[in-house]
Amino acid sequence: MRRFIILISIFILFLISIKTSIGNFGKPSQKFNYLVHFKGPLHNDLFSTFGIEDQDIIHKYQLLPVYHLNITDKQAKHLRKHSKVKSIELDSSIHTYEN
Repeated sequence: MRRFIILISIFILFLISIKTSIGNFGKPSQKFNYLVHFKGPLHNDLFSTFGIEDQDIIHKYQLLPVYHLNITDKQAKHLRKHSKVKSIELDSSIHTYEN
């Protein structure tokens, strides 16, 4: 009887793990805003290499080789390893308070 309960428990845990993995399958990854500072000028094919499309580019700064991108964490991780990337930071808001 004890073995039967253990087997049923393992089976239930297995079903729960399958349901969890199937529930996330096929859902698009959430995108976040990143500031990406590059080393020098870029070639247009660099973004397409990482699956970054034109609509993912929020802003290109004129004075610095910095792009404001809307990308997934996975894309940011791969960009971070590229030799042309100087730094990459998650964009955040800063609030100041006046007296």
